[in-house]
Amino acid sequence: MAEEPVIPSSSQDHALEVTNGIEAIAKFNTLIEKFSLPKGIFPLLNVEEFGFDPQVNTWWLKLKKKCEHEFNNAKQIVVYMQNISGKIQKGKIFDLKGLKLKSNVHKELFLPVSAKGIFIDDPPTEKIHFENAHGNVESFSIEAFV
Repeated sequence: MAEEPVIPSSSQDHALEVTNGIEAIAKFNTLIEKFSLPKGIFPLLNVEEFGFDPQVNTWWLKLKKKCEHEFNNAKQIVVYMQNISGKIQKGKIFDLKGLKLKSNVHKELFLPVSAKGIFIDDPPTEKIHFENAHGNVESFSIEAFV
């Protein structure tokens, strides 16, 4: 069963930051860079909405439709579901929902596996790490995601 992204309710007692349309991906990329992550991990053009709850650092993206992106230098295909969400802190995205990974070495043989986190080392190295739902971590050159 697919995990549903967590999208905070607008009835909370504090303001949520919500951006729609063409500015949504720019706002999301600003957030990603603010927390020292490469904005290239989300090369999305079809974003309808970006939201952020600054009190708990929870974010979400709503896409027009599910899409895939092939990162050739990392030999990875990332599947972006229509709704994506997670929590963010410096150098780390966790509680990630709506993102799946599959190798593009033998793409016809592998089913996508849900990603539950993305992080970089502290202090920074040239690597970025993706943790899947089974707890396995794959590391790649950060240059593939810049």
